[in-house]
Amino acid sequence: MDDVGRTIRYLFLLAVILILVVYFAGASQLGTTIFGGVNQLGLTFTGRNTQGQFAAYPMGAPVMK
Repeated sequence: MDDVGRTIRYLFLLAVILILVVYFAGASQLGTTIFGGVNQLGLTFTGRNTQGQFAAYPMGAPVMK
């Protein structure tokens, strides 16, 4: 009976470790997606492109005197 209990304990620990690994992989992917979206919103609010540079002003418009 001791061997059965030890086997069940090791299978339980293995299942917990696998759940933690999968949770960490999913959480890191979700974090990357969320922070990428927050970064894009910040760039949009400040008028910058994806390289972090300000968008160019339109050229060739008539000048008012």
